[in-house]
Amino acid sequence: MRVYGMQPINQSEILEGGVAMRIQPAKRIDIVRVKFVKEFSILYRNRRISALSDAYELAKEFMEV
Repeated sequence: MRVYGMQPINQSEILEGGVAMRIQPAKRIDIVRVKFVKEFSILYRNRRISALSDAYELAKEFMEV
């Protein structure tokens, strides 16, 4: 008869689904806030944005800085 020895599990290991896994330390993440602020207004001759291409044409001028 064969005798199997058990290896002790360190305190930094946990059992998950029958497999010992190491606990990873928490990772710090950055929290970012984006805020829209009205700075000015312009006149838009079409008066209504009904398609994505209309919005693109309007915003394209502001993106080309």
